[in-house]
Amino acid sequence: MLAAAVIIMFCMMAAAQYIMIKHGSQAEQLAEVSRQLEQSKKISQVKTQVERAVWTTQKMVEKNLSNPDGFYAITNQLVRINPNIVGAGVAFRPGYYAKKGKSRLFAPYAYDEEPSVTLKKKKSSVPNIRTKLLSFDYIERDWFKNPVTDGKSFWSDPYMDQGGTSIVMCTFANAVRDEQGHIVAVIFADVPMEDVTIISDDRPSDFTDDIWLLL
Repeated sequence: MLAAAVIIMFCMMAAAQYIMIKHGSQAEQLAEVSRQLEQSKKISQVKTQVERAVWTTQKMVEKNLSNPDGFYAITNQLVRINPNIVGAGVAFRPGYYAKKGKSRLFAPYAYDEEPSVTLKKKKSSVPNIRTKLLSFDYIERDWFKNPVTDGKSFWSDPYMDQGGTSIVMCTFANAVRDEQGHIVAVIFADVPMEDVTIISDDRPSDFTDDIWLLL
């Protein structure tokens, strides 16, 4: 989980500080600790920005449950205007829209067709957004199953994107409810792990790269 990874980061920071106390000057100690704290702040900023964007879009989805075709535009906008998100979708419970999707599953998904290029440009250019229906059975995926089961927001563990981009990412997901308060779907956003390092002012050292391997 992302929260656990942040805790690990702070533990590693403490270990680094201890080593530097033994082997480095006080100035070096202070500089390293300051840099690591700044990096942790950037992780927190990305996390907060993604969560707010998803929660805001969730309200739009809940107000438009009668217009399922409109979710393509809604997810497209979520990716287009949020620099930390390279893919987003709304995955519904099986059979919610009986005449939509395949195998009773309906999950409109928007994604940046060239996320690695866009990220390297720090999202300075307009992303090339495509929309489609998810082609796999998502009901057993943690990002779908957890919010549907307990109604809570969920950050997935890091995983390698299977869409051919070879990007390590996490998924943030939240439950979507109808007017009666029943959970009918999950809205989710894909966030590349490299995004935090790219928005940093300085290229991270080997110490920070090791942290990202743990995320």
